[in-house]
Amino acid sequence: GGTLQSLKSNGAMSSGLWIHVAGTWDGKTQKLYKNGSLVASQELTGTLDKGAILSMGGSPGEGMDGLLDDMRVYSVMLPESEIAALARLGSR
Repeated sequence: GGTLQSLKSNGAMSSGLWIHVAGTWDGKTQKLYKNGSLVASQELTGTLDKGAILSMGGSPGEGMDGLLDDMRVYSVMLPESEIAALARLGSR
């Protein structure tokens, strides 16, 4: 009964490099981070149904030219400082 919501950053991802990508939603604002830096945000209010589908790496039915590794879903929203710290750990 819901609608598809997506958030995309401008610009392409660099080929051949691992990139840390994180997304957050606090019930009011959806945010997208790339390598620990905020790259896009938009207002998005509503609720998340138990049967909601989570898609990473592209919209459902859309292909992705790349690999996903170490995907995590948290039950709480991480603060920006923790997202930046995780991005630094992943770049080692």
